[in-house]
Amino acid sequence: MKFLRVFIVLLVLLLVAAGSAVLLHERILEWWAQRSLAERLGAALGADVEIEHLAWSDGVLRAGTVRLSGGRLPFDRLDVQELQTAATWRRLWEPALEPLNIEAVEANLIWPGEDKAAAAPAHTKPATGTAMPELDLLIARFSLSQPEGWSVKSSTFRAQHKSGVWSFSARGGTMSLPGSHPMHIDRISAERNGDSWKIPGFALNDGSKGALAGSAAKPSGGAWSGEFSWQDLALAPLMGGPATTHFEGTGSGEATLKNGVLQGRMKIVGAATRQVPVLVKMASLFTGENWDVIPWETLDFDFTRGADGTTAITNLHAVSSKGLVVNGSGTYGKDSIRADLQLGVLRQGRPWLVAFMPVLFRNERDGYLWTSVRVGGTPEAPVEDLSSRVVAALASAPASGAVEAATEIPATAVEAAGHLLKGVFGN
Repeated sequence: MKFLRVFIVLLVLLLVAAGSAVLLHERILEWWAQRSLAERLGAALGADVEIEHLAWSDGVLRAGTVRLSGGRLPFDRLDVQELQTAATWRRLWEPALEPLNIEAVEANLIWPGEDKAAAAPAHTKPATGTAMPELDLLIARFSLSQPEGWSVKSSTFRAQHKSGVWSFSARGGTMSLPGSHPMHIDRISAERNGDSWKIPGFALNDGSKGALAGSAAKPSGGAWSGEFSWQDLALAPLMGGPATTHFEGTGSGEATLKNGVLQGRMKIVGAATRQVPVLVKMASLFTGENWDVIPWETLDFDFTRGADGTTAITNLHAVSSKGLVVNGSGTYGKDSIRADLQLGVLRQGRPWLVAFMPVLFRNERDGYLWTSVRVGGTPEAPVEDLSSRVVAALASAPASGAVEAATEIPATAVEAAGHLLKGVFGN
């Protein structure tokens, strides 16, 4: 009996030891696979690869976190959460031998800024000769951020690698530029081959009736080019800042991008300025009129934005039912502003305006009295030549025996008219 008890105890200990060995063996295999896979993928990518919480069961390889950074990757860093793929031990040992079909719950990608992206080839980690595997990666929630640049949030994303070419596509989620209102993603497709890019097409919407679509490309060592069109886009959310409070309207148009220059035409429907202080003050020129809200039934122009950020506007034409017309052109840059405009004021119902001819208004055409306005200076401190002519007109009109109403124009008219163009340019 004693021998039997000893035998049973030894048998139990042996079984426990055997079970522990099996469990330890699995942990050792998973640790080895985790380290081996990270090293081999890193060698194939010429990059740094980290894998955490790797487990393999029933032919499915799962990882809690995978981090990729550096090397020949077209991004700074990619963090993938809850990743899984069908895998055999042979694939774990030689991951580049077969295509990898991977699914992930979430991923966050950091795209390099323009300066860092341009310098990246000089700092890449060399590959060791291991072939980069063919890859098909599907991510349920994908987000992208670029320092001081554009971003994507919570989009369904697919990335494929085949024969050295990366292909990307996305649906759902939002995309935004710094200071702009996020737009919903209908679809985006892109392809990267070496340093060249192709974007066959993209389509975005503003959550209402507005839409933006287009295509673009960037050859290796070259500049971006593209074609874009938009319709019924709400402009205030896109512009942000004070414009959100003081301006409304929807824009439609089209543009082309070539050698860093964006050129196109814009038409704005339902445009209106609201509670713009200088325009409200200028309304005091016209007794009994309220300019708290100024609708612009017609507003369109051509534009060219250069690679240096300077924007030129030509063929500007704006008509308001308040009896105002503005025609002309101008440029707006970081350090300077210039505009040559023709301001027309409807004569009908304002008989006293004739008192200011020819000192202020140079001619009459199509029922409007016209005066030229020149703007210069900087965006922070624009200057114009209207104020002095208004002063001269107010001083000379009564002496010349003009209409009596002209002498009743409030004194604030001088200051208000002098700041007209500042209101037009949103300052």
